Amino acid sequence: MASIIKDPQGQKRVAFTDREGRRRSIRLGQIDSRNAEAIRVRIEALVTASITGIEIDGETARWLTTISHRLHEKLSKAGMVASKETRGTTLGALLATYFNHLAVKSGTETCYKQARRSLEE
Repeated sequence: MASIIKDPQGQKRVAFTDREGRRRSIRLGQIDSRNAEAIRVRIEALVTASITGIEIDGETARWLTTISHRLHEKLSKAGMVASKETRGTTLGALLATYFNHLAVKSGTETCYKQARRSLEE
C-alpha cells in the first residue's frame, strides 16, 4: 500500500494512497533505507487504520509519541493524524471529532448522543 521512492539526490519519500484515493507522499530527506522502511511500515499502518476505521496498534501509537514535530506535522498535513496544535479547541469541537470517528450500533449511538449532550451542557 505504501512504497519508498528514492529521489535522484539521494532523498527518500514514502508514497501512499489516502482514504479518498489520492496519491500522497511524505518526504523523509536523506535517511538510510532501514529507517525509511520502518517509517513506511508505520505510515502503512496509519493508512490502513484511516481507511478501515480500526484503531491503530499500540506500537504505532507509541511511535507517534516519539517522532519529531516536523514529521508529525507532515503526517498531519497528509491527513494521517490529528495536529498536535490543540490550543483554543473547545469541548464541542473535541466531542464532534471524537463522535464523528466512531462506528457503533444504533443503541450505543443513542447513549453516546445523550452523554455528549450532557457534557456540552
